[in-house]
Amino acid sequence: MSYDRDDMYYQDYRWTPNENKVQVKQATVFQPDNGNIILYMINSLTQNLLDSKILEIIFREFVPQTVNTVKQAYEWIRKQGDHYYKLVLRSIVKSE
Repeated sequence: MSYDRDDMYYQDYRWTPNENKVQVKQATVFQPDNGNIILYMINSLTQNLLDSKILEIIFREFVPQTVNTVKQAYEWIRKQGDHYYKLVLRSIVKSE
């Protein structure tokens, strides 16, 4: 399943002019407001829409500013993702 721009929870992403062709290399700067990079990472890491929404929230709210590249963001998610996934999921359940 692919997570689409129209499915994104946040509305304040910045989009590059060539928004349909995303090419991300490991040294690409990680910018949480870059919609193309966020979509690329979410689609490469998740299998369903709920996980995608949760990962989107994690990228926007929890990835520290010390994470500078896409590669570092992947590593941070692999190490810290489970903790923050549970945290975000709990907050979603509480709000419903």
